[in-house]
Amino acid sequence: MLKSILRKVLGKASLQFEELCTVLCDAEGIINSRPLTYLSEDNEDLVALTPAMFLQDVKEIGVPDIDQIDAKRMNKRFFYRQKLCQDLRKRFRIEYLGHLREFSKICNESKIKEGDIVLIGDSNVKRINWPLGRVIKLYLGKDKKVRQVEIQTKSGSFLRPIQRLFPLEISQSEKSAVPRPPKSDPLSTMIPDGAPTSSDSPAVPDVNPNVNVCSRRRSRYGRLLKPSALLDSFI
Repeated sequence: MLKSILRKVLGKASLQFEELCTVLCDAEGIINSRPLTYLSEDNEDLVALTPAMFLQDVKEIGVPDIDQIDAKRMNKRFFYRQKLCQDLRKRFRIEYLGHLREFSKICNESKIKEGDIVLIGDSNVKRINWPLGRVIKLYLGKDKKVRQVEIQTKSGSFLRPIQRLFPLEISQSEKSAVPRPPKSDPLSTMIPDGAPTSSDSPAVPDVNPNVNVCSRRRSRYGRLLKPSALLDSFI
């Protein structure tokens, strides 16, 4: 999603580091402003939830003048922010988690795979406090369908029926379906076009281990050292 936005905005432009950081921040703001819940056509309905609501408490930017700040105004602003957090938490529990439960009913139970992240339902705990877990093993019933799974959480491993599990919107199989570029051999990219390959080159004869090593010695600059015949005459 981020690459598509950058491709539309930048095209083939070449930016400096500061300019690229500014464009990335703008793209991040666009992505975090996308709605997570249903968008109503009625203007009197509540605003749809967005990721920016969970990441930023205050949307305004800038620093107010320090002379205009007093204790009363700061306390009033603090209580206002606390009320916003409570309202957002309440709406998230009612709307998003409720929508997630309806999504799990529509979703086929056989779509649960190993590695999926799910919410573990508990009747004695509020939905906002339901723990997250990762499916590590599936157990089939007599009808060859998944009836029970083993879940790994921060407290340990548990066995839970699939009726008490609520998968997230994106499963592990959808994440792994993203195509990846093929791995290329770095040595093959270094060979220019038209160069002879190893199959076309003549066979290299085996090196005789009995050859004197001194005849192949090289200097510190890489030049091949040859024994002098003049010195051999004095021996």
